[in-house]
Amino acid sequence: MYSNSSTCNEETGSKADSPVDENVDEAAVHYAMKMLGMDSDKLRDGQRRAINSVLERRDTFVVLPTGYGKSIIYQTAPFIEDYRLHNKDCQCATESHIEKKGIAIVISPLVALMSNQVKKLQERGISAINLATVKTAEEKNKLREGKYSIVYATPESLLKSGTGLLSTPVYRSNVCGIFIDEGHCVAKWGYKNKNTAAFRKKYSRIAELRSFVKSTTPLVVLTATASSTVKTVIINGTGLVDYNVVELSPEKTNIRYSVVWTKADNLGDRFAWLANELEDKKQELPKVIVFCKVISNCSSIHAALTKNNELEKYVAIFHAVSHIDRKQEILDDFVKENGVIRVLLCTSAFGMGVDVPNLYTVVHYGPSRDVDDYFQESGRVGRDGKQSFAILINFKGRGKGKFNDDIKTYMNEQKKCRRKMLVEHYGHEAITTTMPHNCCDFCSRSCKCGDDELCMQSVGWAERAFIEQESNETVKKTMYSRDVKAGERETVKNLIVKYQQSLVDDGNEGSLYTGTSIASGLPLQVIQQIVDQLHTIHDAADLQERFPLFNPAHAHRIWNIIDEICTAPVLRTEDHSSSSSSESESGESNTSLQDYDSDCEELTELIRNQYARVALPLSEGSEEDI
Repeated sequence: MYSNSSTCNEETGSKADSPVDENVDEAAVHYAMKMLGMDSDKLRDGQRRAINSVLERRDTFVVLPTGYGKSIIYQTAPFIEDYRLHNKDCQCATESHIEKKGIAIVISPLVALMSNQVKKLQERGISAINLATVKTAEEKNKLREGKYSIVYATPESLLKSGTGLLSTPVYRSNVCGIFIDEGHCVAKWGYKNKNTAAFRKKYSRIAELRSFVKSTTPLVVLTATASSTVKTVIINGTGLVDYNVVELSPEKTNIRYSVVWTKADNLGDRFAWLANELEDKKQELPKVIVFCKVISNCSSIHAALTKNNELEKYVAIFHAVSHIDRKQEILDDFVKENGVIRVLLCTSAFGMGVDVPNLYTVVHYGPSRDVDDYFQESGRVGRDGKQSFAILINFKGRGKGKFNDDIKTYMNEQKKCRRKMLVEHYGHEAITTTMPHNCCDFCSRSCKCGDDELCMQSVGWAERAFIEQESNETVKKTMYSRDVKAGERETVKNLIVKYQQSLVDDGNEGSLYTGTSIASGLPLQVIQQIVDQLHTIHDAADLQERFPLFNPAHAHRIWNIIDEICTAPVLRTEDHSSSSSSESESGESNTSLQDYDSDCEELTELIRNQYARVALPLSEGSEEDI
């Protein structure tokens, strides 16, 4: 039997345990799970409670951790409905005679995400469709006739063209539930925030859909994260009535959380550790996601990682403006266990609902907008329960006032368990771990297990590589320069302008209306800035970092031109602590980078000693720097 759901009375807002019907249709659930190719005995407690609530035709607010399997709740719904209708009409027939009638409407935020889920369902023989991608006459007819068990749609497409569909007799009779996947988007995107307009206003109008279906049709909200404030906005915005609440702590005890601080001056140097790992391991590099706040950072990091053109196939960029076909290609490859892509550079566009196997490391370059976004995005890893790592890279100049106080506190905290901070944000109590070094960077520093080697291993490959790089960064600062000969600047400029023109010569009618600078994406002002700084540019990643080149291909082509015409840049080194003397003011000798490279034991000890300093923001980098 199914566990009780917590019921929340809409008028009073109070919670109480409400007994559920003990005569739950177990056979219907068994049939539904069988249709999905699964065993009903494998259902987890939260899934069972939510499915039971839908069986009761109750509105339901579901808050279950990332990777818990929330999709099972709406995937079983149409088949449960089919079984019920079959038994009602003809109790003597066998399962083989059950007619498909039930329809689950699933509202999801991202087209690429929906397409990925539809593809997975279709591979299992489940009739599913994404409303935004319906093209053929056959698809349109099947959709109109209610032949799809699960219909995915964005709130925009559903409120625009989907209302006519919901108004038809076949849908009004057979829709067994409206399911809002990634329900936190209602609060995040549906309403204006201070002086900022609503990002996707249709999310605030989802309640209107209730007028097109039967009054007994449940509306179900599913999310992994919802603070008390966000819950209130979602409940009011979706119009939940007499609803059940199925909620578990969002904590995932297999994820180790860390905040690290980089002292490197440019973005390329900040990801030298990952570039080195990729160069060394290539296809054998463990999968890693790097979340960036802005698209340009994705492009810049891409340039830093792919100086060797042979590595480009291992690195992909996924963001809101990526072409839909390219997004699908990336999803199809990245979710394969033996996929080619090893590093995915993305914005929050990739953060929701994507199940990537064998993914155990997620890196955030700078903070997410708030704790909710960070928890959602870091939850992409370790969905199979294996030890995983969430690393937030903090750096000076990361932007001010672009994120909330909750994530600011998380980044700056130096005396409290990070896992505890995240879980308490949602009103839950963190689970105490017996191995502090697997919990977070703070707990790791206070670990008393006595096994230094085990503590170091618990950091994970990515953080170890980062710490090694930052330890070297404290010893040396690099700077490149070259001597530019007479006439070389003009030659380089002419060749770049020629390349710019080639970008619009190939039938690009846009240049007739916008001009070459805009149509090519390579303005003359940028070309002149590059020419003026020829003496300091040292590679394509440096170009991508310092100049507004939003297409990595531009940076690589321009660097090839510079490298062909000009002399090679010279690497010069300057000590952080002294401009000319080999000794610091304290009288301690500065150790050269070569000394560390020649003595692995000394480097390992340096990393161990530096860890506490590297993993925390600098003491003076407090509120003002945030």
